[in-house]
Amino acid sequence: MKHGVKTTFTMISSTIPLNVGYIIAIPNTKVAFCPFVGLSGKFHYYGKIKTEYNGESESSNVFSESDMGKDNKYNDLQLAWQAGLKFCIRGTNTAFLRLSYGEDLTELAKKLKMKQFTLAIGCYF
Repeated sequence: MKHGVKTTFTMISSTIPLNVGYIIAIPNTKVAFCPFVGLSGKFHYYGKIKTEYNGESESSNVFSESDMGKDNKYNDLQLAWQAGLKFCIRGTNTAFLRLSYGEDLTELAKKLKMKQFTLAIGCYF
């Protein structure tokens, strides 16, 4: 990088969902659908912005008031909603495909909310 600015943003978070769903089993098959809706808590453990310019770099902790300022620091806790549909093939090991969409209810930072689309494939055993 000869000219210009390179900015890297790194964040480590966990999400704990609390959903309500209803299982709709298709008669005489092992197939079931489960529409769901719920809330989730997002917990952000680490957030760093690194800016490089002309061979020099500067890093800031986005959750630190001393690095970002009182009005610009990011929130380390958030609330979000999600809704989706889970498709299951039931048996000894239940395979599933889950599609969901959700949005933040609270801001990560001033005027910054995230939207999330999820496609998950898995198996319960």
